[in-house]
Amino acid sequence: MVVFCDRLPKPRETVLGGQFQMFGGEKGANQAVTAARAGGAVIFLEAHEADSFGTDVRERLIKEDINVD
Repeated sequence: MVVFCDRLPKPRETVLGGQFQMFGGEKGANQAVTAARAGGAVIFLEAHEADSFGTDVRERLIKEDINVD
């Protein structure tokens, strides 16, 4: 989850955020996608929560032809 701000906060300061976006990008999943795109046969084993975040990660990996069984 990313919130874009005009600047970084100073120590002990709160700044208001602007645009909000969500990106996939955990290290292991990124490496699995890179290997699959390079032509590797990838099997990915990881525990995911039964919520929208876990479902999204699983669907993205499947779209990249990564075996998540």
